[in-house]
Amino acid sequence: MAINPDFVKTKPLHVRVDLDGFHSLGRTVGDLRSKPAHEPNMDVCLEVDAERFLEHFLSKVV
Repeated sequence: MAINPDFVKTKPLHVRVDLDGFHSLGRTVGDLRSKPAHEPNMDVCLEVDAERFLEHFLSKVV
């Protein structure tokens, strides 16, 4: 997160866009397996400290 990376918890994952699936066509799919088939290609945000973020946001706009 560009503002403050401490607002979020991330995990490196291999993510791709599903181009073949019927129900998941166009969706991003992250490989969450313990031994993924490919190396991670991005950091994915899994948690947000919403209270701290909101406090920071409101301090800038109010």
